[in-house]
Amino acid sequence: MVDFAPAPVKKRSILWERYWGGRRALPEGSRACRHGRPGQASLDSSCRDAGYLRLGLASAVQSKRTFDGTTRESRVNQQAGHRSDEGPRESSPPDVLHTVRDAAYLRDLQEEAEFWDARPQTLLTIATSSVIQEYINERLTGHRERQWFETISEHGDFKRGCMLGAGPGEVEAHLLVQHDGLSLTIYDISSETLARLAARLEQEFAGRFEICREDLNFIELPPSSYDLFVADSSIHHILNLEHLAYQVNRALTPDGWFFLRDTVSENYFQFSDEKKRLYELAISLAYENPQEAPPIAWPDRNDWQFSPFESVRSEEILGTFSQYFQEVSVRATYTMLGLCLFGPQLLPTEAPPPAGLGTRLWRLLGRGRDEPRRSITSERLQVTGDLLFALDRLAGETGMAPGMAFAVYRKRGGGEDST
Repeated sequence: MVDFAPAPVKKRSILWERYWGGRRALPEGSRACRHGRPGQASLDSSCRDAGYLRLGLASAVQSKRTFDGTTRESRVNQQAGHRSDEGPRESSPPDVLHTVRDAAYLRDLQEEAEFWDARPQTLLTIATSSVIQEYINERLTGHRERQWFETISEHGDFKRGCMLGAGPGEVEAHLLVQHDGLSLTIYDISSETLARLAARLEQEFAGRFEICREDLNFIELPPSSYDLFVADSSIHHILNLEHLAYQVNRALTPDGWFFLRDTVSENYFQFSDEKKRLYELAISLAYENPQEAPPIAWPDRNDWQFSPFESVRSEEILGTFSQYFQEVSVRATYTMLGLCLFGPQLLPTEAPPPAGLGTRLWRLLGRGRDEPRRSITSERLQVTGDLLFALDRLAGETGMAPGMAFAVYRKRGGGEDST
């Protein structure tokens, strides 16, 4: 049995240092939102600037979630051939503000915007190995070759959509290709992120999208205006979850859909001691001498290296949204794999060999003491990676918060202005 005591934290994962700066003006021809100011470089007390679409790592779902990620109620409905939006819809909870737009908030908002202005590369733009992507696909959609956003078209032909946060363009382009009559309104806090996205979309989809520099924490959306809302790794930067959920639910048409893929792990990445310990033990198996395992720089609120609103209320997203929307399905994953963002990059890049994980792990731990001592081997890397995948599948069932979730919602309440 491995007895591993993690060494003191020394430095942070280099993955967070891979982002680099860059500036670009809005391209000519891109349409600014009629009530936004995409060219504005600074924020003031009258601004409403933003949306936060970024770091696609983790996700949290409570232990009531079933093994395949869907809620028990949703899965029962699906097995019975029922749609969760059938029947009377309960009214949505009231509009609630969790924070106010005071001087401290505006200062953090300015820093948040500048943080993402300077980062053309994010975790959404860094390529994921095929093995990891297929695993995520399987957990979130049930199909190894199908990403979450590729399931959206199954739910209808959409005409007017809203993106809560501006991504690198893959999701937006896919939606515009799949739905010929779709026009998109895209909100984000970062004018540079909006400019980069507009530059990618303009050549092929000119006239079918508009960009709006808005603050999603205080946004006011027109009632019953969108039949599609999509949020990709943006909501975990929102403080006023209740207000945003209220606005989105009100802005959905009666037949509208809301698709969310986001980080739902512990707030501010403050993982439980049990989760961190389990991850550290798994990582130590990659080394002949567990003491050689590099220290892991767990996020420290006293030495914060991220944007001000990073994962500010991430663990509350699913619970809050289940109150404001009709929940159709929720699938979750990345309970353990999400922690690799902060530790050694030891996940496999190819499919495991024929021998089962248990057999290979037994062989690894049962090696004789007279064998050559190598710090880390390809076999150890493969076993460690496979173990992390296995732990990821099981850890969510223990009540540990997952790292990533894909949720599908419908409008709650029947009327345009229902509360």
